[in-house]
Amino acid sequence: MTALGLALLSVLALGAPASAATYSFRCTPQVYPQVCGKAFAVPSGKSVWVNFKSSGYMAGFKAYNKDGDHYLGKTEAAYSGNVRLWFNNTNRTIRVQVRASVLVGGNGAVSGTYWVG
Repeated sequence: MTALGLALLSVLALGAPASAATYSFRCTPQVYPQVCGKAFAVPSGKSVWVNFKSSGYMAGFKAYNKDGDHYLGKTEAAYSGNVRLWFNNTNRTIRVQVRASVLVGGNGAVSGTYWVG
């Protein structure tokens, strides 16, 4: 396997690399997306990743600008994972707000870290 392939495999298996900016979160989302954690900066050419675990329900994440009026991207719903949410392909740093939701009625705790890399 190539060095790039090994690096990607380690990120998918282990989560954020030691040099990445990380932001912890915990929330209890409903069916409608709710803000989960504080807004954070994503530099040009970097991605937002979500490393999470949900208790009981499949959860999905959506990224918006910090004001919440411009949709940026989303993940597929899952019980846990380390997934890329959005890649900043602009030429400027953007402050991102992440919202979480669950697929069925009710609520369940979702926790983990957002990381930029």
